[in-house]
Amino acid sequence: MKPGWRTTEFWMSLLTSILGVVTLFGGHATAGSILATGATVAYSVSRGLAKQTLEAAPVEITRVPVPPMLPVRSVTPLPPK
Repeated sequence: MKPGWRTTEFWMSLLTSILGVVTLFGGHATAGSILATGATVAYSVSRGLAKQTLEAAPVEITRVPVPPMLPVRSVTPLPPK
């Protein structure tokens, strides 16, 4: 699972939260508060669901057969000219 800051949900919720704070200080206190709070709650819920789904999924470990190594031939160096 990717770290939280590398997900699209994080960046979208950060952008929405910033927009909410700008709206809040722009004179629309109720709309800004709702926007910032909604973005934070939505991010928390989506991240929690992603982690819950990941933990619930069965993990299958498969081994990939490695082909045998070819023998290495020794090369004699050329004499200097």
